[in-house]
Amino acid sequence: MIPYVPAFEELLNVALASIPLISTLLVTWFVLLLFFAIGLTQAFGLTRFGPNETGNVNFRNIPKALILLFRMTLGEGRTRIMEDFAAVVSPYCTVGKLNFENDCGDALLARVFFISWKVLSTYLFTSLFISLVYESFSHVYEGFTIKSGTITREDLRQFKDAWALVDPKGTGYIPLESIAKFTALLSGRLSMRVYEESFSIPTLLKDCSHRLPLHPGEIDLERLRDRLATIAVQDIRERRRAMDRFHMELFLRKDQRLGISIQTLLITLVSYKIVNDREYLRLVSPYVFEIRC
Repeated sequence: MIPYVPAFEELLNVALASIPLISTLLVTWFVLLLFFAIGLTQAFGLTRFGPNETGNVNFRNIPKALILLFRMTLGEGRTRIMEDFAAVVSPYCTVGKLNFENDCGDALLARVFFISWKVLSTYLFTSLFISLVYESFSHVYEGFTIKSGTITREDLRQFKDAWALVDPKGTGYIPLESIAKFTALLSGRLSMRVYEESFSIPTLLKDCSHRLPLHPGEIDLERLRDRLATIAVQDIRERRRAMDRFHMELFLRKDQRLGISIQTLLITLVSYKIVNDREYLRLVSPYVFEIRC
């Protein structure tokens, strides 16, 4: 379903493009999570439990600290747990001379650790996550500047449908003689026709035939003459010259034994119909100059 539903395809492309960046962000977040878990375990590993702590909700060891921090990242009970570790003071706890003899909390450390984790994990990393997804979205859909727009899935589907008619066995190659038939079948932005669809013979016969009952099927010459007078002769000549260059290039690039491959034909069509040579040279010339220098 994904290739045929634009919303699903867009979501999949953005997700795939986001995987490398998001994985790097997740590793960084886990390192920060581990750092805070170690710090909270050292600071509150012996602190007496409050009303919101249990045998699993505490900082007695690093695995439980990791789980509790992840829970607080989702916003569950962060303030209540922070106040439990900040409010356990004498005479409700044991104050010892040595560190391991003390099970009191620390109001300053509790607020520093918990508020810092809230700001870094919830706000900073959430913003970074959104910005990375947005960057991946822009990267997926940023188009190369061309004269007719980018190639769409519909263009490729029309190309494949036309190819299937001239290569029914799916060999991936067609003879040079089949190029004329292929270009006649192709439509859309990859079309290489000399005459527009409105000036094709079937269209002219349909538009210029008599609609009177006395002359069914006969051609109205006056209407045909008017239609042919609207042909842009200069455009037709330029398209014919482009078609001649197109055939010559395919002739030079064909495989002597198999013929013209589907990759060769598609790349050649893109170079003629999609890529703007002036824009392409303008974009790549600074990089070529830099490489040469």
